[in-house]
Amino acid sequence: MSDTDDARLAALAEIAGDPGLAAVLDYWNRQSREGAPPRPRDIDPVFLPPATLPYVTLLDVLEGGEAFRIRLVGTANVSAAGRDFTGERLEAAMSGDLLAATVARYRAAVIHRRPVLGHTEYAMPDGSRIRNLLLTLPMSSDGRGVDRLLGIFRPRSEQLAQQALRNRDILAYQRPVRSYIVL
Repeated sequence: MSDTDDARLAALAEIAGDPGLAAVLDYWNRQSREGAPPRPRDIDPVFLPPATLPYVTLLDVLEGGEAFRIRLVGTANVSAAGRDFTGERLEAAMSGDLLAATVARYRAAVIHRRPVLGHTEYAMPDGSRIRNLLLTLPMSSDGRGVDRLLGIFRPRSEQLAQQALRNRDILAYQRPVRSYIVL
């Protein structure tokens, strides 16, 4: 088994440990069609776990994945960010390292047409580590190109979630480490 396979299995195990993410990924898989991502109209928020809805972001894929427009932002994300970025391009909502990591994760979902699990890991002053999870799910209106993304943010710390979503997650003791794995 390769390192990529090991990382993928670890990511799937992490999702399985989060009932909300597991239910969303299972629903996305059930709605997928013959190896193609589901159509946007096939994803009905009624079937998403209620606890995940405040953390949802829906994005339009522009220019073949070179840019993204925020179509919808969940209430918890708006509250943490301090502003609703609905209708704006991604660059309006974030910058710097956070923007670069987010764009890389979104582009991976567009290119591979597969779900992507992102991690943001913070080293805490007491030596512990906290990981926020971000599940990105592609959707395709025509069965070929990805034209919409559904993102679910699962914070493990509300304080860190607010710092990340306000694009101020450079902590005095260590910058967060961001990574992702295509599922």
